[in-house]
Amino acid sequence: MDSVQKRFIKYVSLNIFGMIGLSCYILADTFFVAKGIGADGLAALNIALPIYNVVNGIGLMLGMGGATRFAILKGEGQTEHAGGIFTQTLYAVFLCSIVFLLVDGFFSSQIATWMGANGEIYDMTLIYLQVVLAFSPAFLLNNVLNCFVRNDGNPNLAMAAMLFGSLGNIVLDYLFIFPLQMGMLGAVLATGMAPLMGILLLSTHFIRHKSTFKIKKQRPVIMDMLRNARLGIASLITELSSGTVILIFNILILGISGNMGVAAYGVIANIALVVFGYLYRRRARYTAYYQRPFWKGRVPGGQQSLPVCVVPVYRSGSGNLCIFLLAGRCDGGAV
Repeated sequence: MDSVQKRFIKYVSLNIFGMIGLSCYILADTFFVAKGIGADGLAALNIALPIYNVVNGIGLMLGMGGATRFAILKGEGQTEHAGGIFTQTLYAVFLCSIVFLLVDGFFSSQIATWMGANGEIYDMTLIYLQVVLAFSPAFLLNNVLNCFVRNDGNPNLAMAAMLFGSLGNIVLDYLFIFPLQMGMLGAVLATGMAPLMGILLLSTHFIRHKSTFKIKKQRPVIMDMLRNARLGIASLITELSSGTVILIFNILILGISGNMGVAAYGVIANIALVVFGYLYRRRARYTAYYQRPFWKGRVPGGQQSLPVCVVPVYRSGSGNLCIFLLAGRCDGGAV
């Protein structure tokens, strides 16, 4: 195995382990809500899910975009300018957090109604929306720190933070829903505390003085924020498209089968989030790995990385297709 393949396996496998932890927490969240709250809870969770897609998409856009620009400037030797990218990204997090908190305070009930929450599940949907929006600063900051820490040469810590938050969410989900009987409030509180755990662990990157980026004294520059975010717009589009599909299906299924139909669709939607989230983040890590030699001016190194990145994509895509085809045939359904 040559050095390119070794570096590729080390760089990408850590992110995959983190995604496995994230997938477990999404499925565990669905399981605990279904068992502890019932079909109405599952329906409320699925109706409110697009709001999480929006918050997560904004966080990924700011994180991926800012961290990518930071890595490019760092590779070009512009260390001083690269440090300012982090500060401008934090300004963007602050501004987006203000918007989300204002929406939470003044428009959450209207959003819950518009998304299809009815009398039976309205209260649970509203609780989920309000708490997710209240924790939006934590979701945004966690995504930004995770991306910057990974691109600052510490993928081990980024993976550990994802796993720590995910496993902590699973434990809190169980405690809040079953022993403490907190219902939907407990489920969404556990979800909101997960990024706080990730931020806590990621902060050790600064405490141990391993970071090459720091908060700098500078004014917010809107054009710099937009320039950074532009590089992560694909992440936002991916999350928004997923949330839009879930929203449209929820509205259609509510009219056909009611809350029980939405609850059933919620199981499928969460499994889809796991699969597409896994594939998307693999693609993002492959892309980042492929670009790294170019950032440092090593064009031949980048060309050697291309086949190493492309082959696993085809393998994983073919494997997933075979699994879905076999699952459909085993269930007796048509694909």
